[in-house]
Amino acid sequence: MSMTTLHTSTVIGFSAHDITVEVHITKGLPQFQIVGLASGSQSHVKERVRSAIIHSGYTFPAKRITVNLSPADLPKFGARFDLPIALGILIASGEITAEKLNDYVCLGELALSGELKAVNGILPGIKRAINMGKKVIFSHNQANEAAPFYPECCFPAMTLKEVAEHFNSSQFADTSTKLTCLKPVQVTPQSSQYTDTQWHLIQGQHAAKRALLLAATGGHNILLYGPPGSGKTMLACELANLLPDLSKGAFFETLTLHSLAHRPIPDSRRPPLQRPHHSVTKIGLLGGGNRAQPGAISLAHNGVLLLDELTEFAKPLLDQLREPLQEGEIRLHRAHYALSMPCRFQLIATLNPSPTGSVEHNRSSLDATIRYLNRLSDPLLERIDMQCEVPKVPPQMSLSSADEPSIEELAQQVKTQHLKQIQRQGCLNSQLTPSQINEMYIGRDTHHLLEQAQNQYQLSQRIIHKLIVIARSIADLDHTVDIEPKHIAEALQFRSFDRLCQQLQCPTG
Repeated sequence: MSMTTLHTSTVIGFSAHDITVEVHITKGLPQFQIVGLASGSQSHVKERVRSAIIHSGYTFPAKRITVNLSPADLPKFGARFDLPIALGILIASGEITAEKLNDYVCLGELALSGELKAVNGILPGIKRAINMGKKVIFSHNQANEAAPFYPECCFPAMTLKEVAEHFNSSQFADTSTKLTCLKPVQVTPQSSQYTDTQWHLIQGQHAAKRALLLAATGGHNILLYGPPGSGKTMLACELANLLPDLSKGAFFETLTLHSLAHRPIPDSRRPPLQRPHHSVTKIGLLGGGNRAQPGAISLAHNGVLLLDELTEFAKPLLDQLREPLQEGEIRLHRAHYALSMPCRFQLIATLNPSPTGSVEHNRSSLDATIRYLNRLSDPLLERIDMQCEVPKVPPQMSLSSADEPSIEELAQQVKTQHLKQIQRQGCLNSQLTPSQINEMYIGRDTHHLLEQAQNQYQLSQRIIHKLIVIARSIADLDHTVDIEPKHIAEALQFRSFDRLCQQLQCPTG
């Protein structure tokens, strides 16, 4: 056989696309050419494949070799095509025989020694192959990624020679050299979830702790503001500890995004916590680039995005968070691609209310303070459900008393409320649509209080909806069926930063 066809895939954004690898060997001067819109990295494939074949004990054909990656109009990056190209050359040259190539999808980079190496974005390729009814051969280094999801269809291998012998054994009924599928693995919750928590070290701050509990209960975005040293960052880091473990589907998405971004793969189902520095670039935060890699907001999908010192981030960058916060996905339109990536994260941000730290003992002018806070636009603040002040704790205040609930107890409350909300409405309170909010029963007294608040504080309809869903979370914690006026009153307390900005704008008002 002088020509053979194999199947593989490439990943663009969050999705895998089928790629057919065609290998044709003819007589002529020795030449090795790869066609099909291959990226610059494909120029190195030839040397890797040649060396891997020779070190695996096979003969590299001294003939004219043409490899076509189809369809040609799809961009192809990385070294994930090394394995199918090498197998295609071995089969087309008659070094090995194979009859069931159509049953497999091959993914993997080859070392010069013939060892199979890991490639990024393995999970979308595996999922795509399984949907087509095929099995997948890839590097054993990525077995821990696939084992919790599709073990029966995944065949990890260590070397090119193992894969070649696997296909040979299918021809000659030799089962001793066949690859075996993965064994099912159940990812267990992390036993040391609360090892690094500092919840018990936070002095006082009962209002802020209550706000964090509400934010975790309903999945609300929250802004913590206060002077330096009040514990804002310490509190913000605890939000992820209050959230329950991810479901199997959410964990699959988290693993996929981390693999696409070449980040360490999480080994537990804990929600991810992303904490980018305020010097982060647009691509680093939102994603994109030449290869459309996920940014920090996508890496925080199903988890928490912590933006410490929010006003230190570039204003144009913060304004570009509006749509991701509203829709739970980021749409990237570039010259070479147009795609979307998931980014349904829970935002928690911290800031000082003044360039010098505190408004009470402000060393800067009023105009400088207003310019500093004006880096946060009103549309962005409206998409942050809750605002909570974190004041300084008096020096004489002792550590939190022992009768306060521990973070383990609070996390159990959050888990119970998440299950309750999903059973009741199919999503968390923060994800309720406007139509679902309008259909929610609100008593006459509660509705009257909302109208008063809207007229007094000139609230937009979006903020009114935010108040209702926060009140719904407060009612859930109080084990109340309907939203009562006291729940709306407490929800109004979580718009305190808006009132601070209004006081600074109109100090005599």
